[in-house]
Amino acid sequence: MRKAMLITVGTGRNREDIAEGIVFSIKRENPEFLCFFVTPKSNKETLPLIVNKLGINKGTYRVIEHEEADDIQELYMHYDGVLRDIINEGFSPEEIVIDYTSGTKSMSAALFAVGIAREVGAVTYISGKRDDSGRVIQGTEKQVSPNITMLRMAIKLDRFSKLFNSYQFEACMSLLSEFEKKISQETVKEKLAFLESLTRAYMLWDRFDTEGSLKELTELSRRNEGLLRELEIKGQLDRNKELLYREKQSKYSVERIVDLFKNAERRFEEGKYDDAVARLYRTIEYMAQVRLFTNHNGIETSDLDMEKLREKLDEATIKELEKKRSEGKVKVGLVDSFFLLYKLGDKMGRRFFNEFNDSNSELKKYINLRNQSILAHGFTPIGREGAEKLKGIVESYLNDFFPSWKQIEQKARFPKIRDVRWI
Repeated sequence: MRKAMLITVGTGRNREDIAEGIVFSIKRENPEFLCFFVTPKSNKETLPLIVNKLGINKGTYRVIEHEEADDIQELYMHYDGVLRDIINEGFSPEEIVIDYTSGTKSMSAALFAVGIAREVGAVTYISGKRDDSGRVIQGTEKQVSPNITMLRMAIKLDRFSKLFNSYQFEACMSLLSEFEKKISQETVKEKLAFLESLTRAYMLWDRFDTEGSLKELTELSRRNEGLLRELEIKGQLDRNKELLYREKQSKYSVERIVDLFKNAERRFEEGKYDDAVARLYRTIEYMAQVRLFTNHNGIETSDLDMEKLREKLDEATIKELEKKRSEGKVKVGLVDSFFLLYKLGDKMGRRFFNEFNDSNSELKKYINLRNQSILAHGFTPIGREGAEKLKGIVESYLNDFFPSWKQIEQKARFPKIRDVRWI
């Protein structure tokens, strides 16, 4: 693999000591391309010694001189620009090595920071036995390469927590996959696999694959109880499993109503108001489906049992419902589901029907927001205010007709991960 090497150059005690260390490092790496970051003084007094010891000709290396040697912010911006130019010239970050042994502390820190940010292949420095002044004794030099993969991972795992807690699960998976082939320590690999499984579980749930999520969470509990406790999420994960198990047992449940509502809330938190309204609309529709199934002898809106309904409804209502027949089945949507509840004497149906037909009521206005959305039938983007109004309406119905939802809501919350510091 070809290699580029970027090196900070200082003056040291007698110039010779710095030159020896840098030459030692260069010979160990054997790069195709060299770039020296120098000050006016080190350019004049140290660099010529390095060039002579290496026997390289002018034009085969690049020298970047910078007057400022102590302003780390200015140095960082300058060095970062040079590194980006080298990448644009054809070297991949993995092909770049940084040596930050010499130079001022600000020069070394700036180049090291640039290397970490740009994800270079390696950073190195020269160490060895030191004299009374703390300087490496010539002839005892050895090259040290810190494990920057672990350092980079520690930095990115802080970002992982933020992404996970804001429901950016695909970004979490992408971040974890970066380290999949770079980590050799088995204990670290096991912990990364745990985070990947945890992320997958909640990503599946967020996409409504509750059975897939329950399977992942069950396996996590069985194999990773210790790590779950370390992240302080075992209790919440157990509550989540309980809710998902209840959903698995029945297609129509208050648990699933709350689950839909919490999904809408997550989209609202993200500022995805069209997505939030689509889910709130489905929550309202599903509330009617649950009510019909559980309170009215197993009625299903996807295939109304008209024979049973003839015993309970007047002929005019039956004729109205029959108009919905298609391919041998009578199917009804949100408004007609509540109309059916109303005709069956259901309190929730009566409230909805009265509010929906009241010209001063906000219910119809905000339910119709969904139809105006690009995600349904229209072209109008939905703003925060409209989504918040509809969320409030849904919450009001939950409070009045599904009072157990507040206790269930605790089980439908996604866990929040504290900083992952045990890698």
